[in-house]
Amino acid sequence: MDVLTFIAAIVKALAWPVAAIVIAVLFRKQLRALLERIRKGKIGPAEFDFEQEVKELVEQAPAPLQLPTPAATPTVSLATNNPRAAILEAWLRVEGSAHRLSYYSRLTPPSLPRNTTNILRSIAKNDLVSSEDIALFNDLRGLRDQAVHDMEFRPSPDSAIQYVQLADGLQDRLNRAAEIANNSSKADASGAA
Repeated sequence: MDVLTFIAAIVKALAWPVAAIVIAVLFRKQLRALLERIRKGKIGPAEFDFEQEVKELVEQAPAPLQLPTPAATPTVSLATNNPRAAILEAWLRVEGSAHRLSYYSRLTPPSLPRNTTNILRSIAKNDLVSSEDIALFNDLRGLRDQAVHDMEFRPSPDSAIQYVQLADGLQDRLNRAAEIANNSSKADASGAA
């Protein structure tokens, strides 16, 4: 092989990789924006779907969230060690608060089976919490479903912590609404007596 043939073979072999690098450098801002919009995918243990959803919910949150230290709460500590368990634990607390609100608002008697979908529908119908909280409840439930049903689900600890924070904020608002409903029913009972 002569020198010119060798150089031509090298140029031919490197043409596409060099072109790809040049395109990536020229369009790096557009590529970065495109990659941020990807809804679902995996690279190793990273999952884009859950991470992106949580990021969007945090951006829509009424107040900016601050990540506490891992030892701040048991659930946050759990999120760093077992993100899936922390998500499920946070969801159970939100669901319990929704059931408590429904009970104190006299929407469902305690003898009926707990059906979260019907309870949420009743809470929304009676305007016991804001429409933003109803939407957040549904979004958190969808993310919880992913944690429950996707066997390969492995969120980052940070996104699990953010999920827990969103759930804790919603739980707090549901608990406050339940307390108001409970005080109102107590006042109605004492006024009737």
